[in-house]
Amino acid sequence: MSTTSQIAYSFLRVRIEWTGFAIAAAPSLTIPVPPGTVFSVMGYTLDPAALGAAAPTALLAPAWAFVLCEVTSMLPRAIRGHKWYKDQFKTYPKNRKAVIPGLV
Repeated sequence: MSTTSQIAYSFLRVRIEWTGFAIAAAPSLTIPVPPGTVFSVMGYTLDPAALGAAAPTALLAPAWAFVLCEVTSMLPRAIRGHKWYKDQFKTYPKNRKAVIPGLV
């Protein structure tokens, strides 16, 4: 496999690695929020009881939150970068994909 064809595989490999870490660190996608929990973020306090029925009963586990944030921020960048390469380099392979080889 040539170095240039490894670009999309690299992107995919890293996401698979982080997903594996998330599975190992937090087998459950969410963590329960015990009743009476009060959240404090940057000096602001939020009492979920004040939200009534809209109070969260579960939060996304931190490892899964990382995977979600990373993929949603890097996926558009990978697609834009791939488009830029196609526009700038006329010898860039037309059948190469940006993220998942053969799909995206």
